Amino acid sequence: MLNLLFFISFCVSVANAMLEPSLDSAVPFYKYTDSQFPSGQARKLDLLDKTQNVTTEFQLKVTYDGKEYDVLHETVFREIQVTEHARVKRKTDLKLLPEMGSRRLQWLENQAAVKIINLKGAWARVQLKDKNISGFVLITDLEAAMTDTSVFSNLTETVMRKTADPSSPVTVRLFPHTRLNLVKIEGLFGLFQTQTQKGYVHLGDVIGRADFADLGWHQKDRKWYEVRYRNGAQLSVRGKIDRLSLNDFTAFKSKKNRGVITQTQKDIQMGSRVEIIEAIAHRWNESYVKGHGLVWWKTDLKEAKLRPQKIWTTSEIFKKNLKGMSFDKKSKMGLASAGGIFKTLDGKIWVQVDFFGNQDWPVCLHPSGVWFVGPYRSTDLGESFQPSLKWSEIIKDLQMNHQYRKMPLFRILDVRAISSSAVEIKIDTGIKSALFRADAIVNDWKLIK
Repeated sequence: MLNLLFFISFCVSVANAMLEPSLDSAVPFYKYTDSQFPSGQARKLDLLDKTQNVTTEFQLKVTYDGKEYDVLHETVFREIQVTEHARVKRKTDLKLLPEMGSRRLQWLENQAAVKIINLKGAWARVQLKDKNISGFVLITDLEAAMTDTSVFSNLTETVMRKTADPSSPVTVRLFPHTRLNLVKIEGLFGLFQTQTQKGYVHLGDVIGRADFADLGWHQKDRKWYEVRYRNGAQLSVRGKIDRLSLNDFTAFKSKKNRGVITQTQKDIQMGSRVEIIEAIAHRWNESYVKGHGLVWWKTDLKEAKLRPQKIWTTSEIFKKNLKGMSFDKKSKMGLASAGGIFKTLDGKIWVQVDFFGNQDWPVCLHPSGVWFVGPYRSTDLGESFQPSLKWSEIIKDLQMNHQYRKMPLFRILDVRAISSSAVEIKIDTGIKSALFRADAIVNDWKLIK
């Protein structure tokens, strides 16, 4: 028994020695995600090995009154939230669920047209134009179509009335952020349709595309006007003393990435207009720490890298000491192991994944959208990697089989997809190779042979 414990400890130590140094560093952990002060520190590798749950918190960096602020994603109302028809701003994936690690349904090309069905946090459920396929896309990956002018929403609880009269009976109270489709304008009211209700809402209680616009297309004058502000059913535009009817505007353009604050916070009052600089994702991981129980620690994931990276062409990658490659001809994405791990998102430009340094590992782009590099996996196109294998459990499973009880070696030979959902990892034990299989998403490794 002592020999077995020593061997397991030795194998884990050897495996840890091969890991990138940042995994061995200490990171702070918290009792709750909103705790102001950390409860302690632990090695990142130990936290990853005991991870129980992962959730992503989205934040926005905004400017207001000449100053920068970090605010929660859900406290900023944006133009895309009053849009029905949109386009994809960059090549991205359509996900099955509104989660960063969800299975990919298919790739969406840049400028692909989609219809927004509903919104859920940082995600939009969309349907592809002329196709009966729907899935989830990050709101930050979408931009509003110029001619989409009929969707409105309310920032606070609002009443819907029977007629276009402030004294008319209230038919329903609308929860904040209800999507309202404009049927027509009558005086100071709009006749709106929700999924289940139809009635009149005061136009001063809702927000629409005109509230974010820099320019508006006036159908009668056949020209673009610079929009100053909206007042109910009218727009104040530069160059005109009188306000123009909102009904006469059929398209809007927004030069800046504007947002409206929906909850008073820090120095910003509810209803204030801000300019969005960038979106930031904090991945919160829940792990078990002895003496502390379940705790939270975070990893920062930025939508855009600010640090410039050295790039390689495909021909330059092939001139390196290429140990392995996995490439998807359809999406043009790929991974290569060549004195370090390199990735491409377009089949032309390659960048090195800093996480692995100059180490080489077997690589695999799985059809589920999960990328495997040796004992690690990524669910965000190589932006971040986490251990896929729990070394202690793998070694325990091997020790349960008498064929591997005296294994002198522990080295990953290959990672490959065997179906649209399953993946296999081949491990050299020095005696014979062992084969482990798992669902690529669930990550439930089982010894096959």
